[in-house]
Amino acid sequence: MSDPVTEIVALTLVPDVELSVFATARTTMLAQPGCRRLRVSLLHEDPNQARLFVDWDSVADHEAFTKTPDFAKVMTEQLLPQLAGPPSSAVHAKLDPYPAAVLYGDSSSASTGKGGLLEMLSLYFASGTPETDVAQGFVAEFRACGAKGFTGHLSAGWVREDVVHEGETRRLFVILCGWESVEAHGAFRATEDSGRLIPKIQALEGLRGRDVFHVRAE
Repeated sequence: MSDPVTEIVALTLVPDVELSVFATARTTMLAQPGCRRLRVSLLHEDPNQARLFVDWDSVADHEAFTKTPDFAKVMTEQLLPQLAGPPSSAVHAKLDPYPAAVLYGDSSSASTGKGGLLEMLSLYFASGTPETDVAQGFVAEFRACGAKGFTGHLSAGWVREDVVHEGETRRLFVILCGWESVEAHGAFRATEDSGRLIPKIQALEGLRGRDVFHVRAE
């Protein structure tokens, strides 16, 4: 029985690397059992940073891939030469809805796609925080406010693994939100709706920190 997840990896690129260099790695990964979709995109805030998003049928499928010769080839020949440092440890998010149209567009069957400008909001909670609907109320309220420039695409969910944030072990909840532009997101943050929602985020039980960045369209 499949238990789909989205792998998320942070990449620090060699300056001036073009994302087209990852085409061979993309082809190899999409040929693996259980690998459904893949997107690698630059951060708006820093073009030498990128995020890799990969949809797998299960964590087990991803782990099986890491034990294959194809994985070794992708890492040593296709990925590491383009990086200025080692990639971050992969985490696996249980996103809802899945597949995430915000990442791949409206076609859930497409192996690649353009989800437009993506805001990734990371909410860090105290270790041991249960996987409840602690942040879902905020997500529902944001959808209801009808923000101008919001594409209508949003997926959110808990990351399976604990992560380290500011030297402490944390639980991580991620919200992926589509915007027409960085300016549209900035304009929303100046609205009364945003002013009402931000304190609700800050008041979430167990919240220990948050960060946000924007991923460019492919």
